[in-house]
Amino acid sequence: MTPGILVAEHDLRVEKTAPEESATGEITLQISLTNLGNDTIDGLLVRELLPFGTLVRGAEPEGILRDDTLTWLINDLQPSKELMLRFTVLPSSRLETDRDVTFASTTEVSALAAVTTRTVIAEETSLPDPFPSERRRDPVFPPESPRKPDLAGTPDLRLSITEPGEVVSVGKSVKVIFTIANEGTVAAEGVTLRLTLDEGLDHKELVAESSVRTVSVYAPAIRAGESRNFRLEVRPNTSGELLSTAELLFDDAQIDLATLRLVARDEDSEPFTPDTAIQ
Repeated sequence: MTPGILVAEHDLRVEKTAPEESATGEITLQISLTNLGNDTIDGLLVRELLPFGTLVRGAEPEGILRDDTLTWLINDLQPSKELMLRFTVLPSSRLETDRDVTFASTTEVSALAAVTTRTVIAEETSLPDPFPSERRRDPVFPPESPRKPDLAGTPDLRLSITEPGEVVSVGKSVKVIFTIANEGTVAAEGVTLRLTLDEGLDHKELVAESSVRTVSVYAPAIRAGESRNFRLEVRPNTSGELLSTAELLFDDAQIDLATLRLVARDEDSEPFTPDTAIQ
């Protein structure tokens, strides 16, 4: 179990259970989230990092799967309430051999103390990708989202993030581009981009030391085959890995979810090395 930022401050209890063995190869795991504090928890990001090639055969409540990562975004977890996440997996090695196999996965939980507020996060821009092509890695997933059926007259919206391709400096502004593309056959109206920002990021619309960490922007109608770019400008106030979430809402329903990852350091400090780096 890997705790994310601010989880302890919410008095959140996280318990994960799994059977010791399975005769069929399928494994059902449970993650229990209990709010032991006095305040409601919003913006709770739960990510299950699965071994490569794992098949997910059901999740309750429904999560978003991409790149062997199963993700839930939890809101309105009331004090003293428990929420149970259940999912069933089939390890990939069971598809190729009858030998016993060991299954292991990692759970990450991040509570970003989000309280929703509607505001403007950035101006719309049609600028090309401002960042060099020689990025050190691919952008952070967006997780797979449930898609509307591919029928005539259906918008199909996709969210992507263009991140800086290098470590950023504490106290200096950073620009991030969010792209909403409509790959459907009709225009999409009622589209909202909602961000829950890490406490290590300052933004002009956020009040210092406030629990409000969510900013939103309403996207005008996006015609079929078109895309719109939105620029977010933030300033890191601390060093380390800073994780934020981006939700794409269509008619008030979440249809895509992505993670914005920035790594910041003081110019005079040692370079930041993630715990999962291969040395």
